[in-house]
Amino acid sequence: MKEKLLNRNISSQCIETDKMMQVLTEDERINRKNFAYTLQNMAIAINAKLGGIPWHINTSISKELIVGVGMFKHLDTNIQYIGSAFSFDNIGTFNSFEYFHHNQADELVGSIENAIINFTKVNNKPNSLIIWH
Repeated sequence: MKEKLLNRNISSQCIETDKMMQVLTEDERINRKNFAYTLQNMAIAINAKLGGIPWHINTSISKELIVGVGMFKHLDTNIQYIGSAFSFDNIGTFNSFEYFHHNQADELVGSIENAIINFTKVNNKPNSLIIWH
């Protein structure tokens, strides 16, 4: 469902019930609070997808481009994704989100290249490029 929504440029945020229950059970068993971090991460993702600023570095605006890459596997369908590319400036503005299937490494690299090109069109050459995972 998420893939179909993304193909239509519709943002969504999902949580798998079984995964949620597993984390909650494990938290209870060993007295941890990992699920709280899951909720925080979801809140940040929802905020960014709706055009909000999920975080802000206490510094003056500089020409930095930050691109995050992640890898995940859908538990129900077993479909593997090599990652998602996010691009932010150093004040936390969400610029784009893209995802790719596990065999689309060239497309992921191309999306990072496009993020750099798009950043450069608006801000000229970045002072730094940070790629994180």
